[in-house]
Amino acid sequence: MKPKSASKKITSVLLTLIMLIGMLPLSIIPTQAASYNPSPNWTSISNKDGNYFGLGVLQTFLRSPNTEYLKLTSNLKYVGDDDYKLNITVKGVKHLDLNGHSLVYGVDKSDYSWYNPFITIEEGAELYIYDSAGKGGYIHYEGKLTSKDAEIQRTLITVNDGGKLVVNGGELEAGRSKEIYGKWYSDVDEYTGNIRHQIVGYAVKLNGSGTAILNGGEFYGRGNDYAAIYADDNSTLIINDAYIQGSGGARGISCLGTKNVFIRSVEIDTKKVDRYAKFTDTAPKRYRYGEYGMAINGKLSDYVVGNVKITQSDPYKKDVTGRRVHQYATVTPAETPANVGLQLQDPGWSTFSTDTTNLVTAGERRVSIKDDFTPHYSGYETELLRDYNNNTDYSILSEWQIFDKNGKTAVSNHQSSQASSYAGLEKSIDMRKFKAVNGTDDLKLKNGELYVLRLTINEIWRGYTKQMAITRTAEMNFGAAPDLSGLDFGISAQQDRSGTTFSVNVTPSETNGILPYLLNRSITYGYELPNSSAGNVLMEECRYSSTFDTVSFGNLPTGKQTIVARLQGNDAFGFKQEFTARQNIFVMPRIRLGLPSGDWTYSLQPGDTYDTISYHEYRLRAVSSEELASAGLSGSNISWEMWNSTQGKWVNANSGISGVSKMSTGELKLTDGRSGAYRVKIYYNGQWWYSPQAFTFVGKDYGATHKITATVDRTEMENTKANSATVSIMPNFDGADWGKRWHASLIIYEGNVPAEAYEKFRNHSSAQILPDGGIRISFPATKFTKNKDASVQKLNTWSIFLLQGEKIPTGKYTFVPYAEVEDTSYSVKGTPFTITVNKRITGMDITADGKNATNGKGTTVDDAPKVVMDTSTNKMRLNKIYTPIDANLPNKNVTTTWSSSNTNIATVDSGGVVTAKRPGTVTITMTHKGKIGTEEVSYTRYLKVVVPIAEVQFSGPDWYKQLGKTYKDVQLNITKVRCANGEWLDGSTYLTSKLISKGTRDGSNTSVGSVYNDKVAYNDNYRIYYELTPKKGYQFQLKDAAEFGNYYITNDMKLKITRVDSTDMNTAANQGYFALNYNGHYYVPEYDTEEAYQAHNCGISITEDLPCLRDPSAVYIDTVAVETDEPKEGDLRYGGEIPESDDELQKIGTAYHPINMNNARIITMMGEKTVDGHDLISLYRSINYKLKTPLVGGGTPFTPLAEGEASNNNYGLEFSNILYETGADGYPKISRTNLENTRYEAATYAHSLRLLAGKTGQDGKTYYFAPDVKLIINGREVQLIDDNGTSSGYSDASDITATYYVTADARPAFVNGTVSGLTAPTTDEIPATTDDLSVIGTDSKGVTTDKMYASGLVWFIDKNGNGKWDEGETCTAGNGLADDGKFLGGKDYSAYVMLSAEAEDGRIDNTAFTLKLSDVATPLSTTEAKGAYKFPKTQYIPPVLKLTATGTQLGAKIDKALGTENFAGFVYGVDTLKTGTALADCLTAELGLVEVTANANGVLSTGASILLKDKEKKVYETYSYVYFGDINGDGAIDAFDAFAIDKSINNHSTLGDASAVAADVNADGEITIADISLIMSASVSSENIISQAR
Repeated sequence: MKPKSASKKITSVLLTLIMLIGMLPLSIIPTQAASYNPSPNWTSISNKDGNYFGLGVLQTFLRSPNTEYLKLTSNLKYVGDDDYKLNITVKGVKHLDLNGHSLVYGVDKSDYSWYNPFITIEEGAELYIYDSAGKGGYIHYEGKLTSKDAEIQRTLITVNDGGKLVVNGGELEAGRSKEIYGKWYSDVDEYTGNIRHQIVGYAVKLNGSGTAILNGGEFYGRGNDYAAIYADDNSTLIINDAYIQGSGGARGISCLGTKNVFIRSVEIDTKKVDRYAKFTDTAPKRYRYGEYGMAINGKLSDYVVGNVKITQSDPYKKDVTGRRVHQYATVTPAETPANVGLQLQDPGWSTFSTDTTNLVTAGERRVSIKDDFTPHYSGYETELLRDYNNNTDYSILSEWQIFDKNGKTAVSNHQSSQASSYAGLEKSIDMRKFKAVNGTDDLKLKNGELYVLRLTINEIWRGYTKQMAITRTAEMNFGAAPDLSGLDFGISAQQDRSGTTFSVNVTPSETNGILPYLLNRSITYGYELPNSSAGNVLMEECRYSSTFDTVSFGNLPTGKQTIVARLQGNDAFGFKQEFTARQNIFVMPRIRLGLPSGDWTYSLQPGDTYDTISYHEYRLRAVSSEELASAGLSGSNISWEMWNSTQGKWVNANSGISGVSKMSTGELKLTDGRSGAYRVKIYYNGQWWYSPQAFTFVGKDYGATHKITATVDRTEMENTKANSATVSIMPNFDGADWGKRWHASLIIYEGNVPAEAYEKFRNHSSAQILPDGGIRISFPATKFTKNKDASVQKLNTWSIFLLQGEKIPTGKYTFVPYAEVEDTSYSVKGTPFTITVNKRITGMDITADGKNATNGKGTTVDDAPKVVMDTSTNKMRLNKIYTPIDANLPNKNVTTTWSSSNTNIATVDSGGVVTAKRPGTVTITMTHKGKIGTEEVSYTRYLKVVVPIAEVQFSGPDWYKQLGKTYKDVQLNITKVRCANGEWLDGSTYLTSKLISKGTRDGSNTSVGSVYNDKVAYNDNYRIYYELTPKKGYQFQLKDAAEFGNYYITNDMKLKITRVDSTDMNTAANQGYFALNYNGHYYVPEYDTEEAYQAHNCGISITEDLPCLRDPSAVYIDTVAVETDEPKEGDLRYGGEIPESDDELQKIGTAYHPINMNNARIITMMGEKTVDGHDLISLYRSINYKLKTPLVGGGTPFTPLAEGEASNNNYGLEFSNILYETGADGYPKISRTNLENTRYEAATYAHSLRLLAGKTGQDGKTYYFAPDVKLIINGREVQLIDDNGTSSGYSDASDITATYYVTADARPAFVNGTVSGLTAPTTDEIPATTDDLSVIGTDSKGVTTDKMYASGLVWFIDKNGNGKWDEGETCTAGNGLADDGKFLGGKDYSAYVMLSAEAEDGRIDNTAFTLKLSDVATPLSTTEAKGAYKFPKTQYIPPVLKLTATGTQLGAKIDKALGTENFAGFVYGVDTLKTGTALADCLTAELGLVEVTANANGVLSTGASILLKDKEKKVYETYSYVYFGDINGDGAIDAFDAFAIDKSINNHSTLGDASAVAADVNADGEITIADISLIMSASVSSENIISQAR
C-alpha cells in the first residue's frame, strides 16, 4: 500500500539512541512461551493458479479447526461481484504472515447497509498477523466506486465474543475513496466540482468479549460513522505500538468503555475530505461537507498504561465554519528526569577513588538498580522477538557512565549490557571496571572533586510501526576519594614482663596505598569504659599521637579490659573519617597473701617482702573468681612461676618444686612457708598476661647458697638527674662466702625496657651479651665492691652515662640484679625489679576530634585558635594533650575542667564533649591541674569552636509582589537555619541573599540585561542567579579549594538546603546549587583579619527558573495546533499562496505577508482577530531548506534540529535561492519563476516555523503563549527550538519558534496515462461518464501502473474555438445534448478528461505529462493530468418516430412529437392543418403507423418526411414538414436562409417544394425581398414568423 510517514517515525529518541538502535543485533533469541513455535512449517499461499483461487485456498486454511502457519508468497487481489463468496471465518489458531505482500478483496456490490466483514474471528479462534518482510504487508477490503455509489460498507476484521486478534505488522485498511467530478447538491446549496465517494468501514471491530493486541501495524478506517478501531464495553484492546488513522471523517478509536483498554504507545491521526457523497435513496447525488472525526472518544489518559506522555487535541474545538478541527493523539513513553521510575540502591558509600588498587573485595564498590523498577513493555518484551520479522525486535540495554559534577561532560567510558528482557539484564556495575573515555586508558578521577554516576536504561522497541528508545535515567552523586573504609587498621598490645605497663603498636597496612589519603591523621589510645556500645565507644583517654609510634600506659583497672585505638582524620572532602581497633587484654591484680583460714588482708605493695612466718601454710592469689568469670576463664588458665637464682630465670612453680603447688582455684599453696620470689600469669586472648610485681616470701630456706637482694627507694622517677631512683644491691654475706670483693651489674632483656633504650644499651661498649639473650651492663661507679658493703647506684646518672648524655627514655624498665665474686667463677642473679620513668609536661594543647587544634597557641583568649565543627554531627570531642607528647606528669590529684563562653551556642561537658545548639562561635576553656610529688602545677588553654550553619530552609520570592521592582532588590525568603541537630532559628538573622544576574532558561546567556536597571515585569521568563551567604559571625562548613592554593570555599556536599520550589532537603550539590568560587568568596586563613577573605563570604550559588509572570488580565495559550504540508518528492518547495499580482508578490516577507513555504495553517484560534483585524496568532515565517549529507543529527521527521545542523548548512540560506532573484536594479526580489517551479527532491529538509502572539483581541484581552506551550504540527508535538537548533524556541510570551526535520519521501512520478472507455460521440447515444473510464499509466522509470484514475469527464462544445473547456460550454440535457441527455447529430463535441492519483500512491509529473485516449490516435501533450480533445462532428442519423395510436389521437401525437404543438411548422400537403383541423380528419385510409424521418439536419427542419402507413405498413401518403423561415432545412432561421431566398429571387437557384413554402415567410403567396427583411430583422423572433405564417 502506501508508505506513510508514521511508519518511518522514531519517537522520543536522542541521536545517540537512534544510532544505538541501528547497531543492535537482530539475533537475540528470547525465552519463548510454550505456544510459540520458533521454526514452524509455513504453508505457501500464492496466485500461481489465479488470484481468486489463491484467495479461496487461504479461506479454506483459515476456516479449518487446525493450527496453521500461512505465508503469502505473492500478492492476492480480486475485485469483482462474487457476492461475498470469499469472506472468511477464522477457526482454531491461525498465523498469517503477509511477507511483504498484499491481500486485497473487493466486492462490487452497491449494498449500502449490508454488514459483511472480510474476516470474522469466531469464539475461541485466534488470528496472528505478521509481516516478516518488515514492509509492504497489506490487507485491504474494498469494492467498486462509481459516481452513483456512496458509503458502501466494507469492515475488514471483526473479532466476535471470545475471539482473539494479535497484529504484529502490516497495514490493515477498510474501504477507500475516489474523487469524482460532477454537480452535487446539499441541504443548502449545490456544487460543481470534485467530491469524494467513499467505501466505509472499520479496520478492526471488537464485539462482546473479543480481544485485540496490537504490537505493530497501521490501521485505517473510513467514514463519518466509523472508526479505525472499535471496541465494545466488554472487549479487551491492548495497544503496545500502532499507527491508527480515521480517514474520511472516521474516528481513530471508538471505545464504549475504558476498563479493558490499555495503551502503551500509539499515534492516532485523522483525515477528512472537503466534501463527500452521501447516500440517499431519493437523491444519490447529495453531498455533505467533510469534518474530522475524534482521535478517541473520551480522555486518552483514561486508557494509558505506565509512565507516558500524552498529546491529545481538543475534541470540541471548532473552526470558523463550525466544524471540528484536526484531531490527533499520541501516547509515547515519557522522557522522565533522573530518579523517576528508575532508581539506584544506596550502595552504603559516598566516595570512590581510582588512585588505589585492591580496595575492597568484589561487590563492595558495586552499584545496583532498585528492585521496584518496571520496564515500559514489561510482560510484552517477547512480542517482537517472535513475530518472524528480522527487522523488528525488542532489546533492553543498560549503560553506566561517570560524568563531571554538572552531569554534562563524560569522564569515563561506557559500561553496557544488553538483553532481550529485563530479567536477563545485568543490574549492577562494578566501579572498578571503568576506563577513561577512550576506553583504553586507566580512569583518573581527581580527588576532592564531585562526580555523577549515571545509569541510562534504553528499552528499545524496534517495531513495524515505530522505533522507540524508551529512556530511563538514574543518577548518584559521589566524591572522588579513596575508599578509606578499606584501611587495614589494627593494634597489638604487649605487656612488659614486670606486668605494670602495656605497649600498644598500631598496624595500619600500607599495602593498599590509601593511608596517605587520610588527611590530618591523629590516633587516640585508651581503654573502653564498661557502658560502651557498638558505634558509641566511650573511652578513657590515655595517649594521643599523630604518628604510628608505639605508646605505653599503665594504671589500668584490673581484670578483662579492652585497649582501644581510634584513628581519625578527614577525606578529601573534609568528611570526618574514624577507624577503631580493639584488643582485649587482661590486667593482673597484685599478688595477695592469704592464710588457710581465707584471710586475704595481707596485700603487698610493689617491692614489699613478707618475712614473718607465723603459720605453717600460706597461699598466694592474684585473680578473684569473679574476675576470672568476667573473662570467661577459670583457675586452669592461671600459671605460677618461681625465680631460680641458680639458673637466673623464672621456672614453672605449678608443680615439681618442693613446698610449692598450684590449687584448682588458681591459688599457689606454700607448704611450710618456703622462701622464694613468685609471680603469676594468666593465658587470655592468645597470650600471657603477668602480675604487676613479683612477690618475695622469706620463710624456710630450702638450700643456703649465694643470694643477692636488690632494693630501690622508689618505683617511679623522672627522666632527669633530679628525683632519681637509687638501687642498692646487697649479697647474703651471712649465708655465703663472697670473698674480698664482688662486682654488681644489671641485666636487661628485650621487651622489658623501651625499645629505644634497649638499642642504645645493646650498642654500648661495656655491654655484655649473655647466652640467654640478656645484656649485662656493670655499674660505672666502681668495678668491685668491698666485702660486707652494698653496691649503690642512682639510675638516671648511670643511664645518662650509658646513653651518652641523652635523657633516659620514658617507660617501664625491668632490671635483673647480678653479682660476681672477684677471682672466682661464681655469679648470681637476684629478683627482678621494675622502675617507671616519667616525663614532666612542659606545655599543653587541646585536640578536637583527635586533631591538635591549638598547636602551642591558645594561652590567652585573644590567642585562641579556631576550629569548625563538622555539620554531620552536633558533637565534638575535645581532649587534652601533653607537650611533649609522651609526658605523663603530673599524675597525682589530676583534674581537667571544661567551660563554654556561651552555652546558648554550644555546651561542653566534663569529658570535653562539645554539643552544638545553634550557629555561632564560642570560646572553650580547658584547665588542667595536678601534683608532681608535692608540687602543684596548672595549665589553662583556650579554643574557639565555630558551630557552622548545617541546614537552610528558604523559598523563592513571591514574584508577583516584585512587579515593578528592580531585579537587584529581589531577595530569597530565608526562613530557617540550624546547626547539626540543633533547633530551627530565624534564617534572616544568619543569612543574606543577593540577586546577581539573570539569563535565558537554557543557560545559553547568563548575563542578559543589567539587574541594576531592569524591573520585574509581566511575562518575564528568566533564569535567576542568587548568592546566598552567611552574615558576619556565621559561616557554612568549608572545603579546601586546592586548585586555587590555600583557599577554602563552601562545602556544597555537606550543606543541606531546600530548593527554591520545594521543601525537600538535600545537600546543596545534589540540589544543583554549588559553592561560590569566584573572587571575593574564598576564605584564606592567612588573611583571616581582612574582611574580604573571611569565612562568612563563602556562600552558595542558587538558581531559579522564574515562573512566567502571567498578566491576570491576559489570556495564555497552552497549545497551538498548526497544519503544514508534508512534502513528497516533486511537490512545490513554496507551498503557500502565490499572488497573481506582481505588486502583491513582492510583498511576501513584509508585514502581514509572511513567507509561508510550508503552507502553514494555524488551527488554534482560527478566525479570531485582533482589534485591527489581523490574526490573533500570526505566522511570522515558515521556511524550509535542504540539508547536506551526512546529517549532523538523526533526521527523524518532526524531531528538533540537532545543534550544528544549521551552521553546517550555512544557517539555512538555501531557502533564499528559492524565494529571490536579482532584479533589473541589481537588488533581490521575489521570484515568481522559482516559486512556481522549484520542487522538493527526495531528501531531508529543515522546516522552521515562527509564530507571534502578544496581541489584543477584539474582546479587549491580550493573548500570549504560555511558557510551557505545546506546539502541535500535523498532530505531532514538536519541541520549541530556535533557527540554529541551539537554544530554546520560546523567545518570550509573544514569540515561539520550532525548527525540525522533515523528509520528502520519494514516490513514483507518473509521466503519462492512457485512458480507456472514452469513445467518439455518436448521435443519439448516451455520453460516456467518469465511471466508464479506466487508466493505465507509466512512471518515469517506464513501469506500468494502475494507480491513476479518472476523476472527471466533462463534455462540452468549444464555442470560442480556444481548445479549452470554458464556463458556459458544458453540455447537459437540453443544452448541447438532447432532452434525454443523448448526443445530437451534427455537433462538434469535445471531452475534457481529468486524471488523479492518491498522494500516497505516487505523483503526476505535471511538468511533462502526456495524456492518451485509447480510441484517439493523437496523444495530448499537457502540463497537467487534464486534457481536452475535440472529436469530429457527429453524423446525422435520421431519427424514426413510431406511433401506434389510432383515431383522433394521432394528430395530437404527431404534433407533439414534431414539436408543432405550440408554434411548430407546417405539414406540407395538408391544407386543413392551417385551420387547425386534425391530421386524422384528412386521412383517406385507416392509419396503422406514422414514421417521421428527419432530413440531414434534424426532425424540426424543413423537408422532414412524414410517411403514413396502413395497418399492413404500406405507405399510402407522404408529406413534407415545413418550418417557415428555415429555407435551407438546418432547423434554424438565420442569414443563411435569407441568402437562399436571395439566390432564388435572382434565379441563381431553385427552391424545393417544402423550401418554397417555407420561404413565403409573410404568407403573402409570394417570395420577395420582404421575406428576406423579415428573416434578417433583429426585432422579429422566430415565433413571430411562425405566427405570421399561420
